[in-house]
Amino acid sequence: MTSRPSTTRCIASVVGATLVLFASVPVAATAMPPPAPSFEYTRGALATADFGAARLSGAENRIAFHAATRRLSHGDFRWALDYAYQRFEYTGLPTRNRDLHRLEVPLAWRGDGPMAWSGELRPVIAASSNVFKELWSRGSADDLMLHGRVLREHAPAGAGWGWRAGVAYDDAFGTEQAYPVLALLREHEGFRLELGWPVTRTMLEVARGVEVGGEVAPAGARWHVVSDERDGASFDYEVRAWRAGAKLRWQTAGGLFLTTRAGLEFERRHRLEDDTGAVVDQGVGEATFVELAAGYRW
Repeated sequence: MTSRPSTTRCIASVVGATLVLFASVPVAATAMPPPAPSFEYTRGALATADFGAARLSGAENRIAFHAATRRLSHGDFRWALDYAYQRFEYTGLPTRNRDLHRLEVPLAWRGDGPMAWSGELRPVIAASSNVFKELWSRGSADDLMLHGRVLREHAPAGAGWGWRAGVAYDDAFGTEQAYPVLALLREHEGFRLELGWPVTRTMLEVARGVEVGGEVAPAGARWHVVSDERDGASFDYEVRAWRAGAKLRWQTAGGLFLTTRAGLEFERRHRLEDDTGAVVDQGVGEATFVELAAGYRW
């Protein structure tokens, strides 16, 4: 299990990298092109870590499709499909390994102009594998969530700063809750910075089609689980965690792109019920994560 100082070092490394990137960028600003439709497949893995007296590891497969931007009511509208299959494996815990599925349909809109409102509505289905594969016959309202956010944003211009403020409602912290969204924004030629709560991220183009950056963000989630081992007893599987990591992205002129992410997941806690019906609400040791993604942008 990684010690708490390693968390501090990891966060400091990401923040330090952000400052180095910021110091190295040119002062000329450039407008970002509108989002293009894209498809992406991601494979990720979490290293084994202490889970009380037990051990826990994880893996994830993700498929995402983002549609083209459309004009709607003096703004831009975009929808997407995001499916993720998460598997948690346990050693020394009286429960089966958990296969969890999540399907999200983000519906996002942003108004015109440098100072504009934006909003997102995100229907979510999050269920255990036995329910998800027979969703029409076994699904229930407990498998559904409705997330969203409303933001006011002032886009950065020239060498100046922009900002974003608003409120979000989702399960990024493990349980569904509302929380504030605040950020300072800056964009330069080949450089993007979002410095805020709960997400801080940065990207810098270091060569044609090659970007590097980092991110600190919450990585929580919630699924509704039905246990066939306990005659259909159900519970909410809740994960609380933060992630800090680095990112490397390469994209060809033809639209193919590859992305690698690696870093540390920390401040982790899992809440579930084991196969005996006992509630397990336990902190999890810090663990490294690695993700590799491939996709195409039209």
